Amino acid sequence: MALLAVGNELHQGTSPRSRLDPTARDLLLPRVREVLRTARASVGAAYHSGRRWQVEVHPVIGAGTGGVLGAQAIYGNQLPVRPRVSGWEWRVPALGSGETVRTYWSPEVFELGDEASRRCWEGAHFLDEVLLGSSRVRMRELLAKAMRVGSDFQVIEEFAARDAMTGFVMALRMSGRAEPADGSGVRWIRGLAQRVAASHRDRDEQGDLLAAVFADPGSALGVIDPAHRQIWMTSANFGGVLGVRMPRTRSVLDICHDDDVPAVQDLLDRVAQQSPATLHRARFATPDGSWRALEVSATPTRIDEEIHVLARFTALPG
Repeated sequence: MALLAVGNELHQGTSPRSRLDPTARDLLLPRVREVLRTARASVGAAYHSGRRWQVEVHPVIGAGTGGVLGAQAIYGNQLPVRPRVSGWEWRVPALGSGETVRTYWSPEVFELGDEASRRCWEGAHFLDEVLLGSSRVRMRELLAKAMRVGSDFQVIEEFAARDAMTGFVMALRMSGRAEPADGSGVRWIRGLAQRVAASHRDRDEQGDLLAAVFADPGSALGVIDPAHRQIWMTSANFGGVLGVRMPRTRSVLDICHDDDVPAVQDLLDRVAQQSPATLHRARFATPDGSWRALEVSATPTRIDEEIHVLARFTALPG
């Protein structure tokens, strides 16, 4: 059992016994163990050092697997409003499997009201439409590390996100672990997220530069993961300028005409070998089911230790 945070104070997986005061240890730790075992909340009064305390311990449930990801505990003479803590799970498939990354968030951290009991994003949708600015680049680096590093490792990340339904922008902190892959090569990255006043993470100059390019690009831009063929980051004018239909999988091949798929794949493979390339004509699907011819000019860009494809899409006449 590892302590991740006390209030807004971050603890990087330290032992709760070494960080909590004696009252908190005696009141909370037995209930936390029970909640982690049973997945049921524990609420009620308790006595310690001759005083009566109100105690609540709540499980945080993963929206993808339904398992217990952690516990949130509060105590006091009068309990404050319980801060929102969300569970998050990323299912990262093995390279070459043809599957996409799935992102699951339990709804507590978002302003969902009585909406769906869980939120799942397929492919790069979460990175491209929910995360803001350089946060998209940092999250992609985290996924790339999960695909590349076989052992488990701790994840602590702060980022800015926009609720996809309300437009509300919030600063969030993720704390958790990337687990070793199972027998099928699937990895799970999962943990807890809470709102923070503002991100305390060091500036990411590379991510900030890429975010600035995308903020006012003129032409429609996209960053493509050449291994998974996913467009995981687009400029805000992407759909408006091109009029193409972006699938939820964010797979560039899913919106490409079958006859042009080999040429698009060849473009991605060449750029992945750090060679800029241009595809002078390829057809992409529009919302009404017709096809639009685009020119795709692509150049390699390094994200963490991987080469990705920075592509400029230009609509052709007719």
